[in-house]
Amino acid sequence: MDYKKLIAAIKLCGSTPKVDECKACAYWAGGDMSKCIPRMTMEAAAAITDLLVYNQSLRNAANGFKDRAEKAINDIYSVRPCSICANYSDRWDDKCWACRGTNEKYHPDFTWLGETEDYDE
Repeated sequence: MDYKKLIAAIKLCGSTPKVDECKACAYWAGGDMSKCIPRMTMEAAAAITDLLVYNQSLRNAANGFKDRAEKAINDIYSVRPCSICANYSDRWDDKCWACRGTNEKYHPDFTWLGETEDYDE
């Protein structure tokens, strides 16, 4: 379906054109509006339906990505590895301020460092 031609035809038809202007329309049916308008509106309805379906598929995909991101964040907070903690010190003899005084591998005062790369580029 050629959306641009359909849009142009709808705009033209909605502007109450003269017959000579209608001849430039992709749906021109020899001046018989009982043939061109139904064909145009059927295609317009099909286009809207297609776009609604496509929009819903994009929403479903976005929700899937959102669910995966939320799960990943929950996993990070449940494991809490020191290497991605904002309080982490890479000195072998030094623990971060949140972990000092404890021998626990994962500390409840974990603060996520956040993403280190920009994946949108």
